[in-house]
Amino acid sequence: FDVIQRDFDKLSKKQLIDIIAWFRFQSYAEAAGNASASHEREIEEDYKEEPWRFAYEFLQNVDDCSYAEDVQPHLVIEVNKSYNSISFQYNERGFEIDDILALSSFGNSSKATDLDKFIPDNGLFDREKTGRKGRGFKSVFAIPGKDVVVHVVSNGFSFKYIKRLGVIIPVWEDVPDNFGNGTKVTVEGFQKNSIDKIYDKLVNILFSSNKETIFSKSPLLFLRHLRSIKLTDGIKAFSIDIRECKTQYSETKFNPRDFLTVSGIRNKGNYHESMVSELEIVLNKSSRDKETIRAIKMSFMKTICGKNRAISLLTPIVTTGTAGMFRGGSLYRTLPLSDNKLAVPVAINAPY
Repeated sequence: FDVIQRDFDKLSKKQLIDIIAWFRFQSYAEAAGNASASHEREIEEDYKEEPWRFAYEFLQNVDDCSYAEDVQPHLVIEVNKSYNSISFQYNERGFEIDDILALSSFGNSSKATDLDKFIPDNGLFDREKTGRKGRGFKSVFAIPGKDVVVHVVSNGFSFKYIKRLGVIIPVWEDVPDNFGNGTKVTVEGFQKNSIDKIYDKLVNILFSSNKETIFSKSPLLFLRHLRSIKLTDGIKAFSIDIRECKTQYSETKFNPRDFLTVSGIRNKGNYHESMVSELEIVLNKSSRDKETIRAIKMSFMKTICGKNRAISLLTPIVTTGTAGMFRGGSLYRTLPLSDNKLAVPVAINAPY
């Protein structure tokens, strides 16, 4: 495999998929190395009590993707109850061969050092990846039933994983890339009694059961890239968008010294000690049911355990009409920490 890999740039994308499939099939059949069949059983065991959690893993994978600087990262989730399928479509740059290698083997991921190399010149940034295209992606195969198939269309690649064959084996399929830029992942083969439950869970996870708990439950508040998520079943549609209206940077610069910078604040290429942003959190339950929550986000740069990091606090702007509306907040580590709720509507994101 290593010898062939040196000539990957000379091969078509279909040839690449076919080569990976052949080698992965050999290792899967022999239950050897990272492709060991035992890892497949471990995934099913980890998620068997809550198989819907695969959607949460997908959310992290989507957020860890690479996006062009001039696009607003967004995710559209479509639940098709007639075909018992769910599709995830997002406007990332697209799959590379390393991503497919990571997906097609266990214990592997394309995280590399877990840090993005790119550091933006402006704004709050976080280089630490949470999911990417690795083990979490494979959690979809914990869904009950043997007929689960995952289709991937991205950057000229078009292939599928079939649970009956073994989750690590990509199979090329000729599917036109006609949905635009980005990636589309479609999961089919859900049992009929599962698809309705998963849809309800997605509504609850992504949009909270109601707006009062948004500062304690919403996973979108501190994601690294995603600022917009839409969920639809073809009849009903929910969406949440986070818009930055105003930003003010501290006059005091931050000196990163020789410490590794994991997350931070930049303006015109310079590090700053703090920043304050006014946000709008826009919730849509239908064309007639739209609500905007105004919030303040305060961020600070600190050196913690030999690494430069940013800490952020998010709280609603309380008016006469919204006083007492929000119930509680939460500690976050990019995503909400379920066992660390707060009595006041403040969300705090830090490297706990």
